[in-house]
Amino acid sequence: DHGMVERARVTEDYAEQAVMEAPPPVDMPVPEPMPIGHATEPRRTPGPLTEAPVRLDAIPNEPPAPLLIDRLEPKGHTILFGPGGIGKGSLTSWWTVELTREGHTVLIVDYERHPDEWRRRVGSLDPEALTSVYHVTPTGALWQSTDRLRDMVQATEASVFIIDSIVIACAGRDVVDPGTAALYAQAVAALGVPVLSLGHNTKLGDTRYPFGSVFWHNLARFTWSLTMEATGLVLACRKSNNYAKPAKRDVRLDWYEGTLGDVRETSHSEALADMALEVLTREPMSLAQIVDRLNDDRDEDLPPLKKNSVHQALKRARKLGGCGYRGNGYVST
Repeated sequence: DHGMVERARVTEDYAEQAVMEAPPPVDMPVPEPMPIGHATEPRRTPGPLTEAPVRLDAIPNEPPAPLLIDRLEPKGHTILFGPGGIGKGSLTSWWTVELTREGHTVLIVDYERHPDEWRRRVGSLDPEALTSVYHVTPTGALWQSTDRLRDMVQATEASVFIIDSIVIACAGRDVVDPGTAALYAQAVAALGVPVLSLGHNTKLGDTRYPFGSVFWHNLARFTWSLTMEATGLVLACRKSNNYAKPAKRDVRLDWYEGTLGDVRETSHSEALADMALEVLTREPMSLAQIVDRLNDDRDEDLPPLKKNSVHQALKRARKLGGCGYRGNGYVST
């Protein structure tokens, strides 16, 4: 058929022209075979190093610096966490005052936007501390503000940052996501000063980790939980890199006509021992009887005392001569 022959000739002419106009071939590198077990992993290009490598023997071998006010990691990140409204802000205000008394300048990075609250609490505890405490209300996520916050270190000569609070500083990202914890930790490290961040418990009340997340726990250097226990408000250290773990402390917040007047921390074991000694008599009482008597006298909103906790407190009291043991029970002395 003449038409078919003509169409074939035209097709051959276009093909020959396309070959003539095509760009010269490019030598493509042949990818190296990936090890077995990594076939689905993308190849990654390492990022630039920000510091030159240093041999370990060139790094000064010095002991860790003392904790700030016996509570805060001196070169890294500390997290104080607990349920909302339990008293984290009040306790932190007291720590702020203690920091100024040690010569520190504190910058409060207040994502929750309560400057009047910080001023009122810190000022009621110690008016002289106010001249050593600065306040800023940032916008955006913490990791978007590190350059500006570093500039504020220079402008205010701040030696400690307090971030209130983690959830809002993450600007809507899921705090349970490990990636969020990592972004936050990198931003804190970039600030170059010790940082105290305020966090929360999960709804399930897990007091071991901030937000019930082992990632927040692992990426911080020091963590504290603030909970309501049988003796009242209790501060417990949950993690302490490089330091012996401090003992539990009972925290008492004293308010006068709506103003925070005083914050006191006392030994938790001593407080528990004092409670137990108050119920002892000259007649022997078993451990179970003491625990039952203590729990009968407790506020219904407080969790019950545990046998082991009371037992340890009584052992300590016996060593100090606060009580004795006769027959099959404890007695007052």
